[in-house]
Formats: sequence, C-alpha cells, structure tokens
Amino acid sequence: MGHAGRGVDFDYNLDRPMSTERIEDLRDSYRRCDSYLSVSPGRPEHETEAKMAKLMLMGAGYTQEELAQVDLLNLDMPTLQTLPRRKQAPAPTQPRQRLVTTEELASYLDHGWTVVTTIGVDRIVITPPIA
Repeated sequence: MGHAGRGVDFDYNLDRPMSTERIEDLRDSYRRCDSYLSVSPGRPEHETEAKMAKLMLMGAGYTQEELAQVDLLNLDMPTLQTLPRRKQAPAPTQPRQRLVTTEELASYLDHGWTVVTTIGVDRIVITPPIA
C-alpha cells in the first residue's frame, strides 16, 4: 500500500514485539503526561497540601522551629488534626452567662457584661464581654 513505516499503526503494532528502547520511550512519554492524566494527587499537589498545613499550624501558634521538626509532606490526616489542639492553651473557665440581681447589674455592666434577658422582676441573665 505504499506505507513507509510511519504512523500510529507502525508504532503500536501489537502483532510484533516492541524493542526495549521503544518501551522506554513510551514509559518516558507517559511519565511526562502522568500529572495531566492521573486522578490521584501527584507530588506538586502533595507539596501544596504541605504548604497549607504549614500555614494552618502557624495560625495555631506553631513557630518555624517547631514546624521544622514536623514532616509535613508525609503527615497523615489524623495527626494533622491533633496538632492544633496540642498547641492551643486551655480556655479560661469563664461562664457563658450569669444570673444576677438588679442590685448587682450595674457593677457587671461597668465591666462590659451584656444583658440577655430578665427573669421575673429582680433577676437578669447577662453574658461576659468578648475577650
């Protein structure tokens, strides 16, 4: 038919074995295209996740020195979730609301507390100031 050994049919003829050199060429071509074809995260995306984890942990109070000791590229999700909790200081035990009498109310309002509602004639529910 006049074909001179060019084209897809010549390159990928499965009726005859491919040379080792041709197989390596195909593997190299696939490696170059893999990041565009693959549905699983590749290395660049994994590095992006590590950078995001680093930013999150810095926001939680970790220093650069502390983060240098953490392998962010190979960090699994359960460990990542526990790291911010380890760094957080325990919250001060401050009541969410308090029930006070009308006589006590003025003192609390001077310190930034806010009235929520009244209960009966002489009881008032207040919330602490936002820290």
